[in-house]
Amino acid sequence: MSIETSEPVIDRFAGKYAFLSNFYLSPVVVSGRMYPTAEHAFQAHKSIFAEDRNRIARCPTPAEAKKMGSALPLRADWSAIRYSVMERVVMAKFSQNSDLADQLLQTGNARLVEGNTWGDTLWGVYKGRGYNWLGEILMRVRDKLRSKAKAKAKRHRPVRFSLKRRVRFSASNVFAAKTVRRSH
Repeated sequence: MSIETSEPVIDRFAGKYAFLSNFYLSPVVVSGRMYPTAEHAFQAHKSIFAEDRNRIARCPTPAEAKKMGSALPLRADWSAIRYSVMERVVMAKFSQNSDLADQLLQTGNARLVEGNTWGDTLWGVYKGRGYNWLGEILMRVRDKLRSKAKAKAKRHRPVRFSLKRRVRFSASNVFAAKTVRRSH
């Protein structure tokens, strides 16, 4: 008999969990520019040129933004910064959209896996193989949001006052109290 000890797994960002996808329609501001989806923002950051970023921001769908971003000549430092760019974009998506942040927090401690059918083994998992970087980033963002929520709750916890005084009784305290009462 085996005991199930692993955390639950969310292995597709569709249906109830579509909000986890970078293709999910949720405006996000990154580097001072508004994008209709996290995918638009991520693809736009492959270029250092404002005109490229603006063209990607105006794409009508995240699929078109991805296609346009994939056709761009990549900025020289892209392979070094792509993971931090993705984390910044995902953090912006959830910190700027409180309803999405609440939904992300409601996933509890579930392992988030961007299972896909298009063969992406860098950001997700395809046929059981992949690095799942998007899932890992989502879980890091969830942990950061959870920590912020706990810190905020702690700061705003009501202060409780007690009217009870703790007095240690000793012979000298009792004698001093009697003396004070008598002198009045």
